[in-house]
Amino acid sequence: MRNLEFRELLDYIEGVLPLEHAERVENHISQCNECKGIRPKIERFLSYAGEAPMAQAPQAVTARLLNVFRPARTEEVEAQDAPNFFEPLLVFDDWQMALSERRAGDSSRSLLYRSGEVEIDLRLEFVSGKCNVIGQIFGECADGFAEMVCGEQSYMTMIDENCEFAFQPVPFGIYKFRYQCGDVAIEIPDIKATHLS
Repeated sequence: MRNLEFRELLDYIEGVLPLEHAERVENHISQCNECKGIRPKIERFLSYAGEAPMAQAPQAVTARLLNVFRPARTEEVEAQDAPNFFEPLLVFDDWQMALSERRAGDSSRSLLYRSGEVEIDLRLEFVSGKCNVIGQIFGECADGFAEMVCGEQSYMTMIDENCEFAFQPVPFGIYKFRYQCGDVAIEIPDIKATHLS
């Protein structure tokens, strides 16, 4: 007897499977000791994750904390630091938020990029088949704008006085992120605005 996929077992525990599929999973669990033993562990974990208090730190605080994990720069990287060269500093999925909000189908990803003296902190939040893209620029940002481009579709937003921006929800896809402020023009290719799997 093959064991259930973890995702399938998790969806069953959370009650999001269609009734017929849930009945098949329930029948399997009743006959499979290994899956029967995993079920209470997942239930305990979800119970623990649901009890954790949630507070979201401001993006500026998050970016400063993430700088602790910045790798040491090498001479080779410094030689490549032209205005349009981006060194991805850190990409992480916000697992605690994803677990705590999973019942609503939400999850998020944070990305931090640097080019020369400019750092871009992006946060992608996946909600109801769309991606909310918010972020902050660390560096020159007065009167700037940001743009997300996927094929022929383009979404634009202005950078506010705190160097923050927020796009209207965009469809899932792979985007180019563009930032323009005076003579500074930056592009980050391949921003994966797709739900975590």
